[in-house]
Amino acid sequence: MAIELVTGHAGSAHVSSADAGALTAGMCGTDSYVLGSAPAVSMTDAYTAYVPACELVLQGRHVRITGGENVTISAGTQGTTREDLIVVRYTSDATTAVETVSLVVKQGASSDTDVDNSGSILDGATIADVPIAKVTITSLTPTATWLLPQLPTLKALGDSVSQLVSQFAPVTLNPTFADAGAKEYFTGGFWRVGRIVIVSFFSSIGVPAAWSDKTLVTGLPSPASGKEVWTPCVVQTSPDGARYMAYVDTDGSIKVANKSGAAGGNWIAFSLTYVAAA
Repeated sequence: MAIELVTGHAGSAHVSSADAGALTAGMCGTDSYVLGSAPAVSMTDAYTAYVPACELVLQGRHVRITGGENVTISAGTQGTTREDLIVVRYTSDATTAVETVSLVVKQGASSDTDVDNSGSILDGATIADVPIAKVTITSLTPTATWLLPQLPTLKALGDSVSQLVSQFAPVTLNPTFADAGAKEYFTGGFWRVGRIVIVSFFSSIGVPAAWSDKTLVTGLPSPASGKEVWTPCVVQTSPDGARYMAYVDTDGSIKVANKSGAAGGNWIAFSLTYVAAA
C-alpha cells in the first residue's frame, strides 16, 4: 500500500518493528542514545568489561540491558595502545526476519581505533553495529569509557526552556538621577534583558551649555565595547537651533551633549540600546 494507518485496527497483525522504529526515530532522532543517566561502564578485571543495566534507543529500536552484562576483552601488549569498541550488534535474519541484539567486542589494531559501523537499521541493514563504549588498553591496563549521548527527557527540556525564559526576563534597572529636573519630569524606563540594556528617556532637563555635556543618570552597566554608545535626540522646537545627542559613557552614565553653539529647549526624548560588559 502507498498509505497505511499504522496504529489503526486492520483486522490482522500489521504493525511491524520497522513501524515502531520509524516512529521512535521520528520522535527521538535517527542516531543512538541512552535513556536516563549514562551508565558507568567499568573494568571488573584486566579481561572483563561490565556494562550495567540501561535503556537504549538505537536507530529507532528500543534495547534494554537487564541486570548488567560482562564482555571479555583480549589482553593488551606491553608498550602498545589499543582501542576496542563494545557494540550492540543488531541482526535481522534474512529468512525469518527475526531480529536480535547482542553485545560484541570489536578489537582495534595497535595504536589505532576501529570505528567501523556496518550500517543503519533504519536503512534496512540486516547487521548493524552500534558502539556504546570504548576500552582503551595502554600496555596491559584497560580503561572503559561510555560513548552514547544521553537523550534528555521532556521534563529536562521543559526545565531548560523555563530557565532560559527566566534568564532573559526583563529586569527593571534603577539608576541614580544626576539632574533634578530630569528626575522630576521623567517618563520612560531602564531595563536589562540578559546583557542587553534598554533605555527609554523623556523628560525636561537643565540644558547643557554650548558644546558641552550634562550627566542625566549614573549607575547603569558599562558598555561591553568599552566605548561610548551614541544616539540622536528629539528636542522641543527651539528658535536658537540647539542640537543634542545622548550617549552612554564607558562608566555606565547616560549623558546628553549639546552639539551646537547655542543652548535652548529643555524637553528631550531618546531611546538607546547597548550590550552590557557583564
